[in-house]
Amino acid sequence: MLTLHVANTLWTRWRGLNAYPPVERTCIALLLKPCRTIHTYTMQAHIDVVFIDKYGAILRYCPNTPKNRIRTCRQAWAVLEAPAGQGLQAWRLLMRELQGGVRQK
Repeated sequence: MLTLHVANTLWTRWRGLNAYPPVERTCIALLLKPCRTIHTYTMQAHIDVVFIDKYGAILRYCPNTPKNRIRTCRQAWAVLEAPAGQGLQAWRLLMRELQGGVRQK
Protein backbone atom coordinates (compact mmCIF):
# COMPACT_ATOMS: atom_id res chain seq x y z
CA MET A 1 0.00 0.00 0.00
CA LEU A 2 1.31 3.43 -0.96
CA THR A 3 1.71 6.25 1.51
CA LEU A 4 1.82 9.81 0.22
CA HIS A 5 4.45 12.16 1.64
CA VAL A 6 4.91 15.84 0.81
CA ALA A 7 8.23 17.55 0.13
CA ASN A 8 7.57 21.28 0.18
CA THR A 9 10.82 22.78 1.45
CA LEU A 10 14.11 23.17 -0.39
CA TRP A 11 15.73 20.51 1.80
CA THR A 12 12.96 17.90 1.50
CA ARG A 13 12.66 18.44 -2.27
CA TRP A 14 16.44 18.16 -2.67
CA ARG A 15 16.55 14.86 -0.77
CA GLY A 16 13.48 13.46 -2.52
CA LEU A 17 12.87 9.73 -2.21
CA ASN A 18 16.48 9.22 -1.12
CA ALA A 19 15.48 10.60 2.28
CA TYR A 20 13.83 7.24 2.96
CA PRO A 21 15.49 3.84 3.49
CA PRO A 22 15.44 1.62 0.37
CA VAL A 23 12.87 -0.73 1.91
CA GLU A 24 10.44 2.15 2.53
CA ARG A 25 10.87 3.59 -0.98
CA THR A 26 8.84 0.72 -2.42
CA CYS A 27 5.71 1.92 -0.61
CA ILE A 28 6.13 5.73 -0.61
CA ALA A 29 4.96 8.25 -3.17
CA LEU A 30 6.44 11.71 -2.82
CA LEU A 31 4.74 14.94 -3.87
CA LEU A 32 7.35 17.60 -4.59
CA LYS A 33 5.85 21.08 -4.63
CA PRO A 34 6.53 23.45 -6.17
CA CYS A 35 8.54 21.52 -8.74
CA ARG A 36 8.93 21.40 -12.53
CA THR A 37 12.08 19.32 -12.97
CA ILE A 38 13.44 16.18 -11.32
CA HIS A 39 16.54 14.07 -11.74
CA THR A 40 17.24 10.44 -10.92
CA TYR A 41 21.03 10.64 -10.57
CA THR A 42 21.20 9.03 -7.12
CA MET A 43 18.23 6.69 -7.46
CA GLN A 44 18.86 2.98 -7.11
CA ALA A 45 15.62 1.85 -8.76
CA HIS A 46 13.41 3.05 -11.61
CA ILE A 47 10.55 5.39 -10.65
CA ASP A 48 7.35 6.71 -12.17
CA VAL A 49 7.21 10.49 -12.51
CA VAL A 50 3.88 12.32 -12.78
CA PHE A 51 3.87 16.06 -13.49
CA ILE A 52 0.65 17.77 -12.39
CA ASP A 53 -0.89 21.23 -12.52
CA LYS A 54 -2.27 23.09 -9.50
CA TYR A 55 -5.64 21.37 -9.95
CA GLY A 56 -4.15 17.88 -9.99
CA ALA A 57 -4.49 17.23 -13.72
CA ILE A 58 -1.72 15.11 -15.22
CA LEU A 59 0.42 17.14 -17.63
CA ARG A 60 3.11 14.52 -18.29
CA TYR A 61 3.60 10.93 -17.21
CA CYS A 62 7.05 9.32 -17.35
CA PRO A 63 6.72 5.67 -16.36
CA ASN A 64 9.66 3.50 -15.37
CA THR A 65 12.22 6.33 -15.46
CA PRO A 66 15.73 4.90 -15.01
CA LYS A 67 18.56 6.41 -12.98
CA ASN A 68 20.71 9.21 -14.40
CA ARG A 69 17.87 10.98 -16.18
CA ILE A 70 16.31 14.45 -16.04
CA ARG A 71 12.58 14.94 -16.60
CA THR A 72 10.88 18.32 -16.86
CA CYS A 73 7.53 19.93 -17.60
CA ARG A 74 7.52 23.73 -17.70
CA GLN A 75 3.77 23.97 -17.03
CA ALA A 76 3.89 21.74 -13.92
CA TRP A 77 3.06 22.96 -10.44
CA ALA A 78 4.21 19.77 -8.71
CA VAL A 79 5.69 16.34 -9.35
CA LEU A 80 4.77 12.96 -7.96
CA GLU A 81 7.58 10.43 -7.65
CA ALA A 82 6.50 6.84 -7.06
CA PRO A 83 7.95 3.35 -7.33
CA ALA A 84 7.97 2.10 -10.92
CA GLY A 85 4.53 0.89 -11.94
CA GLN A 86 2.74 2.84 -9.20
CA GLY A 87 2.67 6.39 -10.58
CA LEU A 88 -0.99 6.43 -11.55
CA GLN A 89 -1.95 4.75 -8.27
CA ALA A 90 -0.05 7.52 -6.46
CA TRP A 91 -1.91 10.15 -8.48
CA ARG A 92 -5.27 8.58 -7.56
CA LEU A 93 -4.20 8.57 -3.91
CA LEU A 94 -3.29 12.25 -4.19
CA MET A 95 -6.68 13.09 -5.70
CA ARG A 96 -8.46 11.32 -2.81
CA GLU A 97 -6.29 13.03 -0.20
CA LEU A 98 -6.72 16.47 -1.77
CA GLN A 99 -10.42 16.16 -1.08
CA GLY A 100 -9.63 15.63 2.62
CA GLY A 101 -6.28 17.48 2.89
CA VAL A 102 -2.82 16.08 2.24
CA ARG A 103 -0.70 15.14 5.26
CA GLN A 104 2.57 17.05 5.40
CA LYS A 105 5.60 15.10 6.67
